[in-house]
Amino acid sequence: MDNSRTPMISVQMYTLREYIRTREDLFATLDRLSALGITGIQGRTPAYMSDEEFAYELALRGLYADSVMVSLSDILTNPSYASRLAGVFGIDVVRTDGMPPELMMNREG
Repeated sequence: MDNSRTPMISVQMYTLREYIRTREDLFATLDRLSALGITGIQGRTPAYMSDEEFAYELALRGLYADSVMVSLSDILTNPSYASRLAGVFGIDVVRTDGMPPELMMNREG
């Protein structure tokens, strides 16, 4: 491990889901994260705003997404969405929410 680098502090937004139910709650939570010195988030865009608006609100507060979540069904049905989302947030990592057991039964799926 390279101890000469300062580690990035990031929070998983799912853990704050009770505090981001509305736009106003989200903005207050993002403000608080910024005030605490947290710079990165991992999560998905709230249903009440666009990806572009969420990226803007993060940047406005000096925050950024180190990765974002895309449901596996979205990845399988619309793979270009994950690439577009990575572009909106300027990231290289798009995470999925998990693998259903039926896809893990054997090598062929």
